Amino acid sequence: MVKQEITQSLVSDDDPLRVWLRDVIIQDPQSPVDAFLTAELDAGEASVIALACEFQCGVLMDERKGRRVASLVYGLQVIGTGRILVEAKERGFVTKIRPLMEQMRAGGYYLSDRLVYALCREVGE
Repeated sequence: MVKQEITQSLVSDDDPLRVWLRDVIIQDPQSPVDAFLTAELDAGEASVIALACEFQCGVLMDERKGRRVASLVYGLQVIGTGRILVEAKERGFVTKIRPLMEQMRAGGYYLSDRLVYALCREVGE
């Protein structure tokens, strides 16, 4: 479900993300996804939460409702893309996060002004 959800948004067959995804194995949950999850969330978020429950691990998720369900209902640790960018800068993998967030926005990814401001302020940008 997750792979399908990601690739549907990609326009070009030679998009770097689509090319990378050709070689990535994305595992679906072994057990049927909880009916509550499928009723409340889209298939991608529901699958991610179900799989995290199976593996007893945290999730990377940005969708607000999915984050709430994962943390409050299932007790999962949730991290978002913004936090990944902050960690990348703190570890020296990137020099600035604002341009990366602006690229994400330009590609149709929603990041609130408030979130961008807070993350940039946190890393001194």
